[in-house]
This record gives sequence, C-alpha cells and structure tokens, in this order.
Amino acid sequence: MVNYREILRLNSLNYTQRQIAASVHSSRNTIREVLEVAAKAGIEWPLDEAATNEVLLATFYPGWNCQ
Repeated sequence: MVNYREILRLNSLNYTQRQIAASVHSSRNTIREVLEVAAKAGIEWPLDEAATNEVLLATFYPGWNCQ
C-alpha cells in the first residue's frame, strides 16, 4: 500500500519527488499523482491523527475499494 502520510510529510520537508519515491519505495509517477490529488483536495502536512492511509485513500479516490 502507498504510504500517503509519509509522502505528504516528506514533501513538507522539501524532499524532491525522486527522494520521496526512493524513501517510500514507490514510483515517481505515484508520488507526483499523490501530490497532485492532495493539492486539489487541499490536504497538507501536518495531518490530523485520524487521517490514516486508509482515510486518505478514500478521500483521494472515492470509488476505490479499500478492502
């Protein structure tokens, strides 16, 4: 599963997309997409503790089945 929280945290620390991709073991395209969707949704770090990866997934991709 993509670690959305960590992507947003590292982005807030001004890591490059390549650095984030290497850190979370995801593709740079995934990082770009997550950051674009988060920006459109107005989601930024720091996140509330209730904003788990599952909650973020449902927010970013409403029709996606998280099970």
